[in-house]
Amino acid sequence: MTILLYFLNVACSAGQSTLSKHYASKGGNANIYNINKVGAGALVFLAMGLLRGLSFHLPTVLLGMGYGTCLYVSNFAGFTALAMGPMALTSIIASFSLVIP
Repeated sequence: MTILLYFLNVACSAGQSTLSKHYASKGGNANIYNINKVGAGALVFLAMGLLRGLSFHLPTVLLGMGYGTCLYVSNFAGFTALAMGPMALTSIIASFSLVIP
């Protein structure tokens, strides 16, 4: 199961890069792209929450909001980089950001 999830992670990551480059090359707006991305993720978690019951822990919600803000800035910068430059270079820099902060 772990190997399947690993391959799904790689496939989804590659798909995200390809789709965002395609959207950026068509003159798409980075804010609209991020709103669509957040909306898709929120729908999944909302559906799971409605099925299993919603419960909140305030410190976790605050940390999640901070993480979401940082992720938004990262996605906005990545989308802008894809709109202006080659996908290969942008992907390499994004991959190294996990190793070299």
